[in-house]
Amino acid sequence: MRILKTSCILFICFLSLLSCKKEEKSVKFSIAFEQNEERIIEIENTGDRTAKFKIIVNGLDLSDYKNILSFVKSMPSDFDGEPLELKAFRFVRDYTWHDDLITKYNWAYSPYLMINSLGGGLCGFRASVLTNILKDLGFDARAWGLNGHVVSEVFSDGKWKMFDADYGVYYFNELGEIASYKELCKNPKLITNPINPILTEFDLKYANCYSASMASLYYTKDDNIVFFTDYPKELRNAKMYLYLPPGAKITCLFNVGLTKNFTLLELELPDDYTGNIEIPLAIALITGKGEISVGDKKFNIENFDSENVIFKNPEWIGRIKVSKNHGGIRIYYFINPLVYGLGNQNEIMLVGFNVENLKIQKTNRKDIHFKMPFEKNFLYNLIDEKVSYVFDSLKIDSKKEYCFDDFSKIFFTCLKSCESDKKFDGLIDFNKLFLDYDSLVYALSNDTAFKFNAFLQKDIAVQTFLNIFSRRAIVKDFLKK
Repeated sequence: MRILKTSCILFICFLSLLSCKKEEKSVKFSIAFEQNEERIIEIENTGDRTAKFKIIVNGLDLSDYKNILSFVKSMPSDFDGEPLELKAFRFVRDYTWHDDLITKYNWAYSPYLMINSLGGGLCGFRASVLTNILKDLGFDARAWGLNGHVVSEVFSDGKWKMFDADYGVYYFNELGEIASYKELCKNPKLITNPINPILTEFDLKYANCYSASMASLYYTKDDNIVFFTDYPKELRNAKMYLYLPPGAKITCLFNVGLTKNFTLLELELPDDYTGNIEIPLAIALITGKGEISVGDKKFNIENFDSENVIFKNPEWIGRIKVSKNHGGIRIYYFINPLVYGLGNQNEIMLVGFNVENLKIQKTNRKDIHFKMPFEKNFLYNLIDEKVSYVFDSLKIDSKKEYCFDDFSKIFFTCLKSCESDKKFDGLIDFNKLFLDYDSLVYALSNDTAFKFNAFLQKDIAVQTFLNIFSRRAIVKDFLKK
């Protein structure tokens, strides 16, 4: 009887512990910014327990894949009877953007990771994200590699339909239906002479989307292949929770520099912290002094090379162990500003565990800046002015397409002009840019994705120049080769 009585007591205690399991709590903050004020915030843990929480900005919660799929399904229709696959297309088009290559590995094909973390990517990554979302919405879907470009295709209403998330375009056949990949291969005029084009002539992508160069990607189909879109299974169940130890601080959102579109979140650890940091965002950089473990390898932080350890790693890295902390450790993560960006008036919810002692405020740091992807800011306007001058001086028709050889001439003429213009002082470090012209031409001419995107008009050239200035780290790698 004594044994039975003891067992009953232990069982009751076990049930009591289960009933005391913590539930998520939330704290709400209202933050307003002036029109020209930097939209950067700090979140500090002033308590004595580690906080685990997600950030919801203005009611938008895309913190896990289930929420992403639910959001797509609930999107308001653009027109009566808008099909679900078109909503998925609009979602990827509007919540991601075309940008430089971070990694070539398929962990970046994850819808969760692209939507919450990276935000930007080349066409293959955006097409993979759209294709994977379509599959998980119940469609038969696939992606096509077109030797320099990647698009998605979905089977709906008894036929295949092609969607190009990267250029934000699709085409119609003679029956008024969204055209399939095969229809575009057989009839390039559906591209060059579009039926009911969804882009207008004022759209920067108009010339390229309805060009002969775009059509050639389809009708020269011998080099086209079905594109692999699978990604690591563990990312299907990832949830965007941030871990903030006592005394630690998060600063977000800010860019690498004035010319970068990717946006970062900075985790600043207290000098006495050691232990695991599990934040399911793509790691951009780690600085400070101490020792960390990434995967099964140990690194001295001062010698840590995120490009080789993270970007060139075929395995997804979402966990860091800090084993020695000699001070100043900061971990930088990519975070999508189209999801977590702030407007003039904001309601910010921090939802999770031990959130009561989280303090949130605007930051006045002068070493960081924030801009949304492709924002037409001061630098954009400077480049626009410079490109206009170059087009006029070279007598190039600004409304016609031009090829890669023309672009090389335009680029180097413009670059020399920028280098000698004092307006660019402090904005572009030309010494760190690519000053070896011959090597740069060789590098860019062998970059298939860049070469394809060089069939542009003047208006698009401005954004291309802005992108190239932000590519300096990638170009330097090309030059090393």
